[in-house]
Amino acid sequence: MLWFEAFSEAMSPGCFLCCKVQGGAQSAAAVICLEADKSVLCPWYASSSFCDKSPGVFVVALFMVPLPGLSRLHAMTTPPNTLVFATQNAHKAREIAQILGPEYRILTLPDIGCTEEIEETAPTLEGNAWLKARYVKERYGYDCFSEDTGLEVKALGGAPGVHTARYAGEAKDPAANIALLLANLAGHDNRRARFRTVIACIFGEREALIEGVCWGRIATEKRGSGGFGYDPVFIPDGYEQTFAELGEAVKNRVSHRAIATEKFRLWLQNP
Repeated sequence: MLWFEAFSEAMSPGCFLCCKVQGGAQSAAAVICLEADKSVLCPWYASSSFCDKSPGVFVVALFMVPLPGLSRLHAMTTPPNTLVFATQNAHKAREIAQILGPEYRILTLPDIGCTEEIEETAPTLEGNAWLKARYVKERYGYDCFSEDTGLEVKALGGAPGVHTARYAGEAKDPAANIALLLANLAGHDNRRARFRTVIACIFGEREALIEGVCWGRIATEKRGSGGFGYDPVFIPDGYEQTFAELGEAVKNRVSHRAIATEKFRLWLQNP
């Protein structure tokens, strides 16, 4: 169960205190409008439903929303070792959670009430990672981390690179991305490639940019059913199987994301 610390500042009259709750198979939200010394339950929140005090319902987020005209939310606190990951990608969140281990709990954007897509408009992986981390920090008040990952193929001049997720279009279709990659590599003997993950971290006054790289080569066809994204065609150095064939246990030891996440873990433990 999550807990939260009380705000050090008094809540101003007219501010909204929003309490998102979750339990069992249902989620709900309650909002209290503070008017001077009285509290009124208001039907105002994205979920448009209220906590019905059902068994097992517990608080997962608490934050203040200023009145219209104020641009940013008051900072939230999270339990020790609970990390906010600026992503809506459940595969990435699960992978990082597995790499970090049970010592840490990962919250994603939907967990903090952020349902909008954060536009990745920077020309580099580093820029996109900072865009997402700063968006969450500035608009939701959380200390957080974000990542951006690119597949860089030598024969294609480093492509797809920053466009990895959208290589075949805005639909972000993994099958279409792989099909286009294999088509563009047809006739190339040099299939050398690397995955590169960049993690941007903002925790209090500390900021860091952390990188993890995994070299390998692109297979001539899809192989394996595990993993996600380009895993069925990426063969890491030292192996003859693709990430999709190797399985999570191996991938989470040798992958670009594993390398970057281990560096991130050490950064967290050594302020």
